[in-house]
Amino acid sequence: GGVKIPPGAVAMDAGSAPGGWTQFLLAQQCQKVYAVDPADMEIRPTGAFSHMKMKVQDAIPILEADGVQLDVFVSDMCLQEISSLVAIFEEVLKANLLKPNATVILTFKSVPGRGKASYEQIVSMYAEQLGQWCSHWQMIHLLSNRERERTFIGVVR
Repeated sequence: GGVKIPPGAVAMDAGSAPGGWTQFLLAQQCQKVYAVDPADMEIRPTGAFSHMKMKVQDAIPILEADGVQLDVFVSDMCLQEISSLVAIFEEVLKANLLKPNATVILTFKSVPGRGKASYEQIVSMYAEQLGQWCSHWQMIHLLSNRERERTFIGVVR
């Protein structure tokens, strides 16, 4: 198991601050990482990364216009609604930013005020929805995930 990032990959880290995923992607020898977050990067990774200090919704059309093709899409964004993560992933797909067989890593964060069982049900529902675009997918609890965070890992069909 584990996440396999091909050397020389081009990646986007949506919700990149403080910089952990960007640092990981560069350590996996990504050729370029587009780190997208309106917040400052606390970790200053070494390597070829571009900090796009804006919301991912604003970065998508810029990357599309530049003809960027991603091998990896990571999202660790803290969103008010879990459904927003699926909507943003759909925007990335519609913009044709993802190469076929691109790796997708999406972290679902807990929504305050929901019970654990309710959270698990909601996350499972959205994972099934993402499964229509991704194959070989799994929902896991990474060591770096908090108790109520789950990470979807899949491959774009």
